[in-house]
Amino acid sequence: MRLTLASGAVLFPLALGLVAMGCGSSSGGGGGSTAAAVSSGTTTPTTSGTAQTTTATTTAPPANTTPPANTTPPATTPTQTVNVPPTAEPRYYNPQVRQVLYTYCTSCHSDVNNAAFSAYELNGFPTDDMSFQNTVMKCDPNDPEGSLLLQKATGAVTHGGGAVLQTSDPGYEWLLNWIRQGMVKDQFSAGPRLFVQHVNPLLAAQCFGCHSGGAGGYTVGNDVNVNYQELLSVTDAANPANSEILRKNDGTLGHAGGSGWRVGTAEYDLITQWIQDGRLFNR
Repeated sequence: MRLTLASGAVLFPLALGLVAMGCGSSSGGGGGSTAAAVSSGTTTPTTSGTAQTTTATTTAPPANTTPPANTTPPATTPTQTVNVPPTAEPRYYNPQVRQVLYTYCTSCHSDVNNAAFSAYELNGFPTDDMSFQNTVMKCDPNDPEGSLLLQKATGAVTHGGGAVLQTSDPGYEWLLNWIRQGMVKDQFSAGPRLFVQHVNPLLAAQCFGCHSGGAGGYTVGNDVNVNYQELLSVTDAANPANSEILRKNDGTLGHAGGSGWRVGTAEYDLITQWIQDGRLFNR
């Protein structure tokens, strides 16, 4: 590549590079203007032999002083969904739900001096039918998760006792699935009560301590057949409420072990129903 100046001199690439760097001689007639032309644009020869400089012009776009509209929606907190799966294992008021109530609720709701008592009444150990019915009234089988019992217990609805259960707690699962399953009172609600399956375990748990030695002339031992015959002797098939076993435990008759089976408790109901069902030993 070469460039011919008006004087007729020829600049070869090396010389052209020096001119572009501003190294041309100022006495050369047009060296300085040529250098400026090379550095700022292109040099185009004309028909008269005079170099004509064409300067490239770049037009910047106008500054955008208006910020673009924010089309991104504001961040929102996702709704937390409680995912407690249904269970095939039966949940009953007795014993699961009443145990939850005893652990978390009775300190306030069985205290007659606490305002909570009038809003939702439970007894000291909620075995009675009144406590069961009051609990059912706090539940919604059509919307188990929205039941007031659960909403209050978790603090989702204002609760004087605060949040006493988390949705991850076993107690919450017991309550929720109990409501889902129809709020059944106990495992004896369907079918007749039987001595072997239902009554003898109760006697072993609550009577064995004193009566394993035959206290008061009544024995509860390790032989289920003996226990059955003993219980038959203190029950009245024609009038269950008149049965000695119930009158001893409901406070009607004196009982060194106290009156733990008052009318309406799960134990009283179980023995009464067993008598009404025919005092059956087994299936």
